[in-house]
Amino acid sequence: TPVRTWRSPRTNTPYPVSMTLKTGALTWRLDPLMDDQELDSRQSTGAVYWEGAVRVSRDGADVGRAYLELTGYANALRIGKE
Repeated sequence: TPVRTWRSPRTNTPYPVSMTLKTGALTWRLDPLMDDQELDSRQSTGAVYWEGAVRVSRDGADVGRAYLELTGYANALRIGKE
């Protein structure tokens, strides 16, 4: 469930960078170590996405670190000729 979004100043794309995640009876909170982790690879692969390090917490206590990738929030990726 999204908790907070961050909007890229370069692409104007909003990303849900903070969220809660439920696994069975447990609820986890994911928060980015820094908001601006957007990758703009339009010059090579054509993709714009957010990926980076996040803090994992449960019940307000830090329990670890993780890697989060958010794709599909910027313009659709075009592959091949139109």
